[in-house]
Amino acid sequence: MPVTTYRVVIADDSARLRDLLRDQLEAIEGVQVTGCAADGAEAIDLVRRLRPDLLVLDVRMPRASGFRVMEELRDSRELPTVVVCTNYPFPEYEARARALGATHFVDKGKDLARVPDLITVLAADARRGRSDAGE
Repeated sequence: MPVTTYRVVIADDSARLRDLLRDQLEAIEGVQVTGCAADGAEAIDLVRRLRPDLLVLDVRMPRASGFRVMEELRDSRELPTVVVCTNYPFPEYEARARALGATHFVDKGKDLARVPDLITVLAADARRGRSDAGE
């Protein structure tokens, strides 16, 4: 079923980055940031309560890593579309993130500026009812 508002949760331990992403994503028509988490445990709680369409997720966070967040949500069948944004763009991290269900893996140091465009495409694809957005 196509969505009209694309709901996003941002999980990153950097308040500055959460604020930056929130501002950028909320400027996209049809995208609503419904919650922001400062650690992995909070991310799990927000996803379970808010049921977002997308989770923008850091890898290294307090209380639960991004990997643990994806494992927990995948095992309970609550994992939304995931865009991993990390300062640790190691191939083994990308492989693990994708194996756990991440659809995109973004190097914060090189490609953070492309996240709004990526989410614009994901939101547009979701509105058209597609689940294979951008792939």
